[in-house]
Amino acid sequence: MSLLELEVDADSVVTVLDGSRTEVGWSGSLQSLWRAAGAAARTAVGEYGGAPAECTIVDLCDVAAIWDQETLGAACAPLAGAESFADRVHGLRHTDPHLWAQIEGRRYAVGTLGGYLIARSTRGVWHAVSAPGAERIGLAALTDVPAAALPDVLPAGTRLGHTDRSLAGIEVALSL
Repeated sequence: MSLLELEVDADSVVTVLDGSRTEVGWSGSLQSLWRAAGAAARTAVGEYGGAPAECTIVDLCDVAAIWDQETLGAACAPLAGAESFADRVHGLRHTDPHLWAQIEGRRYAVGTLGGYLIARSTRGVWHAVSAPGAERIGLAALTDVPAAALPDVLPAGTRLGHTDRSLAGIEVALSL
């Protein structure tokens, strides 16, 4: 079984497929991340010469992403820094009260970069993170963020369905 793995870092997306690695850099915006993930995935699939059996998205960093749950557009630039994931998100209450109100109003989603790619590649059907990923970023500390704005926490390996063709040019099974 062939597995397309997308490893998401703070400045690049690396795809691994059948021992071949493709790295594409990104910076500054979730749209840049989406373009980089798509370019890396299409390159990997093209070099492989066919559709992989499955795709998984792996977060290698704890950068926070906030996006509109309806349009999947970015609400702000990704939130990176020395503070914890939860502290960066909580800081929005003071630094950007309008953005915080949209999170509290359940309009905006809060997640990881990988979570954003999952949402985008499933057209918003899924907003999920693996249980180990949720623990790593301290998701439980976001007690004042409505559950509807946070990702579903699922066991690693959970099958989510299929990606939209917009990610890699093909539909492929997607799992955590």
